[in-house]
Parts: sequence; C-alpha cells; structure tokens
Amino acid sequence: MFLVATASQANIGGVASAPIVAAIYEPGLASVGLLLAILGNILGTYLGIITGQLCHLFA
Repeated sequence: MFLVATASQANIGGVASAPIVAAIYEPGLASVGLLLAILGNILGTYLGIITGQLCHLFA
C-alpha cells in the first residue's frame, strides 16, 4: 500500500508531496518517495516527447 500511495502522489503532486506521503507510512522512507517522484518526472518527460514524435510521424 505504501508504494501505491507514494507512486500515485508522485504522479499528481510531484517532488514536493511524494516524500510527505511516504513519511506518513514510515519516516525513513521519505527518500524513497523522493526517488519515485524524480524518476517519474524523468521518465514522464522523455516518454511524453517520444509520444509526441510518434503522433507527429503517424499524423
């Protein structure tokens, strides 16, 4: 449940709020929430660019 709540908040709230949600479950896991948010931003940016390029290619 920890990973589901933290990953969901990382997608919606980003880097600012994911560590807070992670720390609610276990104070030592705030860094995991931060890493999930950062990786989500990195992957989301590049996957968004790739998706845009594919849409442009097929349109």
